[in-house]
Amino acid sequence: KLKKKTTGMDIFYRIVTILMAAAVPVAAYYAKLIYLVVKSTAFALIAQLTGDSSDNGDTQAYYSISKFVTNFGPLIKDKGTSQAGSVWASLSEVHTQIIMVAVCFVLTVLLAVAIFLTGCFSNKRLPQLIMSGVGILSMIIFAIAFSSLANTIVSGEVGLQTLFNSDIVKAFLPYLASISVLKKSSGYYLMLFLHIAIFLWTGSNMLIDLGDEKAAKAPKKVK
Repeated sequence: KLKKKTTGMDIFYRIVTILMAAAVPVAAYYAKLIYLVVKSTAFALIAQLTGDSSDNGDTQAYYSISKFVTNFGPLIKDKGTSQAGSVWASLSEVHTQIIMVAVCFVLTVLLAVAIFLTGCFSNKRLPQLIMSGVGILSMIIFAIAFSSLANTIVSGEVGLQTLFNSDIVKAFLPYLASISVLKKSSGYYLMLFLHIAIFLWTGSNMLIDLGDEKAAKAPKKVK
């Protein structure tokens, strides 16, 4: 069987695929992944007493993996693994959701890296189609698990007070601060879009190749 000759279109396809695949881990680390609103009834009351009617006690924030590492990395390092273990134990009600979110997130990034590598060294497109399809499925499962996690946190079943051992802190913290909104942000949608784009790009090029192969095999009409 003759090896298919690499054409300019093959090279263009690989360049576009590589660029889209490379963008996934970049988006995963730097793009805003979650949006949250921390509500403080106490701060809202203080603002009203001081005559500031515009302050409702809400603090909005966007977090990327990069921002999380920058803000909380040193704190986690200082507290050590024992404190981290205590925090993890306090979140026992949502262990399944957290693990599913983390696994799907990491899997989606690893699949993009695999697509990047196959795009660099091979013209084969079926593996990239399969991996991008799995990436889309992984992001869908991520969304379901994250939604379940967010609902549990926003409802108060698992709140900021669960991170503290003091009963006094647990009693008063819900009035000082509670998470009222927790949603996926642009980073999630960008990662999902990139995997969908790779899937469609790869699939469409496979269909074009299939059409070209059929046309080449078809017997030529004699005039």
